[in-house]
Amino acid sequence: MKKLALLALTLCTFASIGQAALADEALTPEQWLERAKQGNKNLAGASLSKADLSGLNLSGAVLTSADLSGANLSEANLSPAYLSNANLTNANLTGANLSGADFTNTNMTGAVLTKADLTRAYLSKTILSQANLTKANCTEARFPNADLTKANLSKTQLFNAKLDGANLKGANMIWSELGEATLNRCDLTGADLTKADLTNSVVSKTTTKGIDFVDWENRGAVIQP
Repeated sequence: MKKLALLALTLCTFASIGQAALADEALTPEQWLERAKQGNKNLAGASLSKADLSGLNLSGAVLTSADLSGANLSEANLSPAYLSNANLTNANLTGANLSGADFTNTNMTGAVLTKADLTRAYLSKTILSQANLTKANCTEARFPNADLTKANLSKTQLFNAKLDGANLKGANMIWSELGEATLNRCDLTGADLTKADLTNSVVSKTTTKGIDFVDWENRGAVIQP
């Protein structure tokens, strides 16, 4: 009898979860926006394209697989938040607090992250092609295998950031701060690192492409075999 009771309880629990998921799928963009404004943290799969979320406190919010394309998240607090597999193409994240946020597999093509705080954020396989990170704080952020093709990283703080495996082709990195950053297996073909601080940055001669190793060494970088 106890086993049957436990089985019945389990089935009821799964049924409730399924019903909740179906109910969420039926929400309109306006209802999703209202849920966000009310401080509801469960925003997974939300339809918030072009929504105005500026200045909202979304700390701890679950936005996995959410559609935030073209959304206004300027000055919003997403520290931390969970945005893996979300769509943030052309989103405005100017001045947003994204410290510790998870952007695994997130599409941020063309996103504006000017002066955003990405301290210790995790951006594994994140697409940041043509994104604007001017003056963003990416201290200790991790970008393994991220796509930063033609991204604007001018005056970006990348101290102790992990950029291993990142695609930085054609990136604008003028005056960027790369002290103690690691850039192994990176492709920096066509990237502009004029006036960039490379003090104690670490690159591998055998896996990193597109840089003048002699110049980097003269500018304080640590060149590994």
